[in-house]
Amino acid sequence: TLSSSKPLTKKFITNRAYKKYLSIQDKVQCSLNHKAIEKEAKRDGFFGIITNVKDMKAGEIVSNYKELWRIEDAFGEMKGYLK
Repeated sequence: TLSSSKPLTKKFITNRAYKKYLSIQDKVQCSLNHKAIEKEAKRDGFFGIITNVKDMKAGEIVSNYKELWRIEDAFGEMKGYLK
C-alpha cells in the first residue's frame, strides 16, 4: 500500500502495456527500460492489418479499416439507447 514504508512498485503498475517499458528490481525499485523504449520508437506511426480479404487493394483495406470507428460509434449509440 502507499502508506507502507516500502510500497511494492509492481502492485501500482497494473497496465501490462506499460510494464514492458520498465525494469523492476526486487519488486520495489523501478526504472525505465530505455532499450524497449527505443525499439518501440522505431515503429511509431506504423500499424499492421491482417485480413483474409483477397479482392481489395491494400489501400482500400487500410481506408476501410480507418472508417471502422464510425460503425463502432453507431453501435455504442444504439446500445445506450436500448438500455
